[in-house]
Amino acid sequence: LGQVLLDTTNTYCDEDGDSAGSNIDNLNALEKCPDGTTTRTVVKSECAGDLSNADESDDGETDKIEERSFYLTSSYPSIKRIRIELDYVDETVEIFASEFVEAIHDSDSTEGDVKLILDPTDCEKQVVLDELFINQGEPEGGVKLQLYEDPNYDIVYQVDEFGNRETDENGDAIILQEPTPIYSYTGTARPARKVEL
Repeated sequence: LGQVLLDTTNTYCDEDGDSAGSNIDNLNALEKCPDGTTTRTVVKSECAGDLSNADESDDGETDKIEERSFYLTSSYPSIKRIRIELDYVDETVEIFASEFVEAIHDSDSTEGDVKLILDPTDCEKQVVLDELFINQGEPEGGVKLQLYEDPNYDIVYQVDEFGNRETDENGDAIILQEPTPIYSYTGTARPARKVEL
């Protein structure tokens, strides 16, 4: 089996952005992206700052994160992750892709009404944790973010209450769901690489 992996992530235009964390004062101090840059829309208002300030001294993450992706096809115009798997034995090629690197459930997400935040910032993660803590009555054990796996890219594993992967009697991680490729092809035979396992 051969694999080719490509991914890209959003980034702060200001070089100090990665060290800003979730502190709103640090975020306010960051420089905005240059005009013409495609920027990420802030999902949690607490991270957007107070945009009523005319001098933009309290603008949080607004217009400060460059949205990065790459074009695959008209059906998949903004991909963040792609994995191409080549199976020399079966002579198949499968392409898996995702429009995000990481996704979390928002604090008001329910099974019937799933609300996701794609590629959340540290600030947004902290806001969701704060909201969950309050919504759940300030539990002693704290709260944790609920990650979302992309069915077109990620393998979904069985995990315990702490988020650790559970294993079977052979010590292998238990897989609940394999990803569905967005494209599958029959490859060109390469006899020199075809080794039965």
